[in-house]
Amino acid sequence: DKYAEIVRVQIESDNSTETKKVKRSKRWGTGDAEITSIAINKKHKNNYIIEPLQKINIIFTIKSKKYIKSPVYGIVMRRKGESPIFVTNTILSKINTRDLADGDIGKVEICVENIFANGEYYLSPAIATYDGATIIDWRDDYVKITVINQDNTYAPINPRHLFKVT
Repeated sequence: DKYAEIVRVQIESDNSTETKKVKRSKRWGTGDAEITSIAINKKHKNNYIIEPLQKINIIFTIKSKKYIKSPVYGIVMRRKGESPIFVTNTILSKINTRDLADGDIGKVEICVENIFANGEYYLSPAIATYDGATIIDWRDDYVKITVINQDNTYAPINPRHLFKVT
């Protein structure tokens, strides 16, 4: 499928000479555009408290430093040191994006249902080329959110569900 193809292309890109020149740290990419800020539920800070049943509204601001054809925007959510538990981007969501001219400023908004168990989660927003093959700006663990939900479970997600015993 298309997502598997993007992941395969990204892995191949990670093994290319060009990508090896980019130092992977808390922030990496070509630098042709940058994620300049992030807000959760319209607040700007380093740690956010998400209450039970509260949606998680992620808004990040981007600024282009050169022309970029139809960039891909996305977000990864995970617990510290663990595999991602939520990943989305404009390709997966089948959203076409506008080209960016040098100096363009834009906002990306992603609204997520709070199905997460109690705990701390880290968000990593990213911008990539139109095909997702080259990272333009990746902000690893850019912001932390603390989820406080009604039900406490050891699993990382706790979707609303019905339970029936007969």
